[in-house]
Amino acid sequence: MTENLTPDNEHSLQTLIRAITLSQGQFSLILLRCNYADLRRHITQRLRQISPVNIHEITLPASAKTLYASIAEQLGDTQPPALMVFGLENVKDIDTMLTAANRVREEFSSNFPFPILLWVNDLVLQKFIRLATDLENWSTIIEFENSTHELITFLQQQTEAIFTGDVALNPQTCWELERAIQDLQSRGENLAPSLQANLEFVRGLHNYLDDKIDAAIEHYQQSLSFWQQSENLERQGILLAHIALVYDRHAVINQTENQRYWQSAQDYLQQALDILEQAEYLNLVAQYINQLGEILKNLKDWAELEKLANKSLVLQREYGTPLQVAQAYGFLAEVAVENLRWNEANQLVQQALQILFSIPDILPHTYSWYRLILAQAQQGLGDVAAAIHSLETARESSNHQYNPQLYIAILENLRSLYFEQGEYLKAFNFKQEQLQIEQQYGFRAFVGASYLNPQRKVINPYVAQVMEDPSPNLSPARREALNIPLSLTGKRRLDQVINSGRLQVDNTGAIAQEIAASGREIDVNRLRERISRNDYKLTIIHGQSGVGKSSILQAGLIPALQQQPVGERDALPILTRVYTDWLTVLGQRLSEEFEAVRGNKLTANLDSVTAIQSQLQKNADRNLLTVLIFDQFEEFFFVYPDKAQRRDFYEFLRVCLDIPFMKVVLSLREDYLHYLLELERLFNLGVINNNILDKSIRYYLGNFSPDDTKAFIQSLTQSTQFYLEPQLIEQLVSDLAGELGEVRPIELQIVGAQLQTDCITTLEQYRQVGTKEKLVERFL
Repeated sequence: MTENLTPDNEHSLQTLIRAITLSQGQFSLILLRCNYADLRRHITQRLRQISPVNIHEITLPASAKTLYASIAEQLGDTQPPALMVFGLENVKDIDTMLTAANRVREEFSSNFPFPILLWVNDLVLQKFIRLATDLENWSTIIEFENSTHELITFLQQQTEAIFTGDVALNPQTCWELERAIQDLQSRGENLAPSLQANLEFVRGLHNYLDDKIDAAIEHYQQSLSFWQQSENLERQGILLAHIALVYDRHAVINQTENQRYWQSAQDYLQQALDILEQAEYLNLVAQYINQLGEILKNLKDWAELEKLANKSLVLQREYGTPLQVAQAYGFLAEVAVENLRWNEANQLVQQALQILFSIPDILPHTYSWYRLILAQAQQGLGDVAAAIHSLETARESSNHQYNPQLYIAILENLRSLYFEQGEYLKAFNFKQEQLQIEQQYGFRAFVGASYLNPQRKVINPYVAQVMEDPSPNLSPARREALNIPLSLTGKRRLDQVINSGRLQVDNTGAIAQEIAASGREIDVNRLRERISRNDYKLTIIHGQSGVGKSSILQAGLIPALQQQPVGERDALPILTRVYTDWLTVLGQRLSEEFEAVRGNKLTANLDSVTAIQSQLQKNADRNLLTVLIFDQFEEFFFVYPDKAQRRDFYEFLRVCLDIPFMKVVLSLREDYLHYLLELERLFNLGVINNNILDKSIRYYLGNFSPDDTKAFIQSLTQSTQFYLEPQLIEQLVSDLAGELGEVRPIELQIVGAQLQTDCITTLEQYRQVGTKEKLVERFL
């Protein structure tokens, strides 16, 4: 049984029932204004009970970019009597969605002959009125509000649950709490001091999740001040632990001063543990003690870590989880490695792994740290083959977005072992991957001889804890707060959390800072503009080797396409660089990217030309704009030197160019452009006027000018705290530009990477090396 509604809400519900009934067989838009999820659930339950017609329900994913297309995609051929849409408040790019919806408002009335009920809060409603004015003018707004008593109860229950960790904080809950405060203030209600202190904690946690370090500490300190006055030791301990987590996060973000921030984190966390132990909250001591272990590990205080790990082991066996027990063994194993006690390290880490193996549905990346320790112990015992196997397994199971430094350590150990074994190509490849990861996370200014990748942020540990928490330890209240069904665990839980938008996880990546710093952002914008236009079916990017064609695609164009829809369509960029079995690779990439964008797997196997082309046509019907990107396309001609072998690909390309809402990008060295003429000779390419090398189709990328190069170096080195002396920058650019007066981007990246590796920051140090050629030799 549901609780009774207030008279006002009951009246609004009856108004809604009448509106649904009167709109049968015709389009109508009804905006349901409600600021609180609990009230929305309550109203929905009541509506299901009393509605005379069946109301179909859908939830928009947080990644949705177009309202019309998202509704059409989820409905398919269904034409329900009425449709209720949830999730608008969680859509990441709500502004773009509403703007696009207003542009295609006629499509709603033409194709949806039934009432559509959209749940909106005040924030979404304001944006609706401002960005989708015409569509909003068609709508009816029905309001549902909480009573004063309900608002106070909501604030008390939510802040208490967040403080105790029973409910995970998410942006929507934060917004609701602030809205409730405003509603109560408008009604002349004052908050109790204890409730105000809890709210300060929630605000601190919210700022921590947004990496607003100073604001987080300020709010936590305000909350701590109240609980110190009231002598509540439990709350004091929890707050001190959370302040420590802020400093730990600060150390991750600011690499150059991380030791100082980890020291602050250690101090606060030690205070927290002392207070909690004094007050005999041993369950909380067990909860936080391993976090201190992580900080001691980062500070390389091995003696203190060993003491703490032994203490943790005792606590975790009584109060903790199997995962926390395994972590304590891991600490002891790492201490043994640092002290060259190889047999002991091997035994301890094996114990930790056995515990992990017994935990059901644990996320694969959880094993990575333990396997790195195992590999180090195996190497110390002389079993290099086993060490390499452990490292390869650790790398395969890792997710660098949780802990890029761990992933980098795995790569560094692999590079070193392969180099010692004389496998220099493998060692070089791992070095390249290491440089790419360091560039992605802003640890390194220069990426070396590889292409750039989109910028990423390390997943916040608070979010990671939710992801890693195995199903027995994730409380029903916490699952409900995250909108996770009880049946979902592990990787499927990770996907659900990301897709729901209830926690903020950067799962796509942003345009690399190097693109903007080099002045190449204007090229990204021009390429995106070309792809958005109907008269550009094919784009050929060309330039000399090393000018950055792969980087502008990988780290510029693709994230630009993923971040915002193209017109009213979601872009689906498919990047291919391997041509030995181009059909299989393309089919796999198409399946993977479709799942990433739409959240569901394709049912058909894309293992033939017919299957792939059929899927491309379906993509068009599903309001997608597919962009096939063939990078380093000169490799295609190496793989298939015989013209007859190339014919199948050319035929595939010809058909693709005729598919609606389908674009093709070829990127290749300009000395291979003439090879494309055979495609024009073999097939009728009417869609591009049978002129494949027309100037309007080609897009040229060149080298950097000296001035652009100086600005590029200054921007990158400042953002990564790798400061170069101005005189060194001048000399370096002069050497790189040479007689041509242009700088090859790849040469700049290689020389810059070696400067950073050798910590060369002054002109005097640079001159001691000799020449830029010497730096290139050392890099290679």
